[in-house]
Amino acid sequence: MGYIGFLGCLLDGHHKATVAYERQQALECLVIEKLEQKKVIEPITPEKLVEEVFFNGRTAQLPTVEDYCYIRYLMEERTITTHKKMLLLCEQVIKEQVVLQEGQLDCLFSYCQVFTERELPRLYQLTKKYQYKDIRYSYFEKLSSVGNSEQIDEIMLDYLIYDEYDNLAVTKICDEYFERVL
Repeated sequence: MGYIGFLGCLLDGHHKATVAYERQQALECLVIEKLEQKKVIEPITPEKLVEEVFFNGRTAQLPTVEDYCYIRYLMEERTITTHKKMLLLCEQVIKEQVVLQEGQLDCLFSYCQVFTERELPRLYQLTKKYQYKDIRYSYFEKLSSVGNSEQIDEIMLDYLIYDEYDNLAVTKICDEYFERVL
């Protein structure tokens, strides 16, 4: 288990970890880290782990390896170590106070999908401004996976009405979303 900031990575024993996570139980694990100079390894308490994983009173999704790597990349690029700082970055991006590169924006989508679903719909207007088709695809792929709500229905419908079949892959995601929820 590697644990930096608020994000951890389990290298083995994922089945046991998933069950412990779902049951909100502590998990005994062995931490192996590269020792540099006289670094003291402090054990991670179950309280700290639960506090970070069960962020904002809701259970975060378990990130895929790809999502984990995306989120870690953004954390390292922006030297972010807490959820509070990530939420601040998200707010700054939404208000266009901070402009992220294409890859970083995709990382932010992954973070929102895993930890703060309610922020993902707020990023929709921003995706209209980016001309990269991959950004729209990534955004809609993550949006369609967080469940359905009236707000998400409106975003999907808005895209279908105004996309003019500009991005067939995104159109397909929207169509599949409505097939699933209707």
